[in-house]
Amino acid sequence: PEITPPAKTLLRVDENGLMPNEAETGQEAEVGTVIEVNPEAVLFAQDLAHVIGQQGGGALIIDYGQEGSHDSIRAFSNNEQVHFLSRPGQVDVTADVDFGALRQAVNHYRIPPKQQQEDGNVIIDNDNTTLSSTAEASPSRARAFGPTYQGAFLMAMGIKERAIQLSAQPETTEEDDENIYNALVRLCSPSEMGERFKVLTIVPGDESTEPPPGFAQHQ
Repeated sequence: PEITPPAKTLLRVDENGLMPNEAETGQEAEVGTVIEVNPEAVLFAQDLAHVIGQQGGGALIIDYGQEGSHDSIRAFSNNEQVHFLSRPGQVDVTADVDFGALRQAVNHYRIPPKQQQEDGNVIIDNDNTTLSSTAEASPSRARAFGPTYQGAFLMAMGIKERAIQLSAQPETTEEDDENIYNALVRLCSPSEMGERFKVLTIVPGDESTEPPPGFAQHQ
């Protein structure tokens, strides 16, 4: 079948029918593959990119997830995992973040002509006629980097040095020292949250922008 408007909107497929991560890797998902799509997250990332591109600033998105989509939806009740359809409305439902989709949504986002006009970027031709109806979409002035592992990011940003500094304070007790160490391990260890959680950033820029601190190896 042909590529439908809902597929373009909800699955973010390109002209060849490939989803963002398929287009980036050049590999199509196999028949029977479970794919999770979160249009709200994609639109939210693009809204962030638009504001950051217009007004500056930046964003850090930290959550559990990975690059690409897979069957991750699950539910919890009383600290136990249950089927997400077992008791609708009575269990906590969650799913992994597809950071690859967020990065692609930002880095391939193009500002529609109508939005450009609303932002004050009205395009005028040689006869001083507004071209809002025929103007082409322009690239966003924001760039996404990542994801990188939470542990690697925090280490690059100096969490170990900060922990040592806190432990060296005169008022730090042995109990405080142990809590600082345990917190460091929990946040950064690969067996804890260090690799389960990922970090993605959105900053002003374009394809020539250098990655910010903590993202040098994850462009």
